[in-house]
Amino acid sequence: MLISSLGWDFAEESSFMQSELPFRYSIKPQIGSPLTVHSTALSGETPCAHGRNGEFYYDSGSCPLKIFKCVKYLFGAGLHPKCLFNTHAARRVLSRAFSKRAGYSELFNTYYAPFEKLSFFSSSRKTDILSANGLSPARNLRDVLEASGLNFHILQKSGFNAETLREATDIISSGSDFTFLYIGGSPENSTRASSCAKSISKRLEICGDFAGNIVKTLKSKYHGDWSFTLFSDFGVLPSKVLFDAAAVLKKLPLKFGFDFLYFIEPDMLRFWYPNHSAASIVRKAFGDCADMGFFLSDLDKEENGINSLFGDDVFVVNDGVQLSPSWISKKPLEAVRGYSTSASNAFLLSSKKPSFVPTRTSDIFKLMKSDIDSICRSNSDSI
Repeated sequence: MLISSLGWDFAEESSFMQSELPFRYSIKPQIGSPLTVHSTALSGETPCAHGRNGEFYYDSGSCPLKIFKCVKYLFGAGLHPKCLFNTHAARRVLSRAFSKRAGYSELFNTYYAPFEKLSFFSSSRKTDILSANGLSPARNLRDVLEASGLNFHILQKSGFNAETLREATDIISSGSDFTFLYIGGSPENSTRASSCAKSISKRLEICGDFAGNIVKTLKSKYHGDWSFTLFSDFGVLPSKVLFDAAAVLKKLPLKFGFDFLYFIEPDMLRFWYPNHSAASIVRKAFGDCADMGFFLSDLDKEENGINSLFGDDVFVVNDGVQLSPSWISKKPLEAVRGYSTSASNAFLLSSKKPSFVPTRTSDIFKLMKSDIDSICRSNSDSI
């Protein structure tokens, strides 16, 4: 089971599900948006292979989102933040209409990216990452499960509610060989319930009750022949400092779309440079903001499988810092991921000792693949 925005430190400090899940590991998260992290967890590949380079990435060719440039002429929608077309509801309607017309995933969302700037980008939400070939050319979890011939189920839900629990336990009781459950939310709201120690403790309690009921169902149905693994994407930390990166960008003697492009997220700022000379100007401006964040090194990019589609330069925040305003959230989030320490590490907790010690997000898929292969061998031996 995958859950969003809960980290290793809080899980360990509270002894979260210690008795039920005694095999416990701190996981260094994939760098990137929740979509990027989840894609790596579901394929075992980095962005270079699975192609989910954040919610959006610079597309110098087809620019499939260029139609949104027209929206700014509707009563100045792209120019006035308080215009009707910049409300959350209106943007969701526009996003759904576009996704249906373009054949994109229903999770496609423009969030609060300026319409005239969005026209330079492509979306990573062209497909559902949990669908068949959803991370093509990389294989995802569903691809592996369909090839295995196992009786499997994949559920994607938005909360720890009674209906989701009932559906999950019914599937387990029906004799499913392998069940994957993702409990998450959008990048904008997934951290709102994780803003401080008290609320995180409450969320852990709710998650623990939910997962505990699944464990009880497994025990009663399968006795000793079962395993349950719970893992998160990354941890979040309370936002203590808001950094207005947009104000710094406005002062640069550079033209968006010609000299450089950028995409502002709450925890990172990604740059592309059509004019290569713009790089030194950007690096100087944000290099002077070392108390707010830092640029990823070439080694960081290599270890995380990040290429120029993700960004020519990537500025990530220090722990406790948030980029606000951003193009993902209109209002500051209460908590975001940090990058200066290991405080945002994810966790993997299991009822049984895994086949190897996981350390990175990509290892999650490899462990699931190992479990699938083991179940296949066991089913074959029992025939």
